[in-house]
Amino acid sequence: MATFSVESPDLTRLQKKLEQSPKIVEKHLQNAIGASIAELHKNAVKGVVPWRTGYLTHSFGLGITIGRLFGRIRPTAKYAVHVHEGTRPHVIKAKKGGGLFWKGATHPVKSVNHPGTKPNKFMPRILKKAQKGIDGHFKKALELVAKDLTK
Repeated sequence: MATFSVESPDLTRLQKKLEQSPKIVEKHLQNAIGASIAELHKNAVKGVVPWRTGYLTHSFGLGITIGRLFGRIRPTAKYAVHVHEGTRPHVIKAKKGGGLFWKGATHPVKSVNHPGTKPNKFMPRILKKAQKGIDGHFKKALELVAKDLTK
């Protein structure tokens, strides 16, 4: 039986590129992840995130973590989850030896019944505003992967 052998410089080049593909893909995906985190941070602004003092909005800058093929952004303000998820009615008690007082109160009190707060789901709003940009970053990454694998 006859044996045939086909050699192609393009095939050899493609085989070498395929061996390098994990590094090529990782580089472009990592860039897309970093750009996407920046996109989310850019959209964590007044009008999307509740604003009283601005601390909640600014705390997103402290909550950025980027690792190998991983990225996370979150607010670091301790009360962020209470704003986002809301709170049930609860009692607020004064610290030992103190009292609670606010503008309009006639005198300090030892405790108050707080009616709770409605959730203010700001995280989905941030994502919605950033989604188009995030999609663009990953589309660009895939285009660059394809380009790098075929050159």
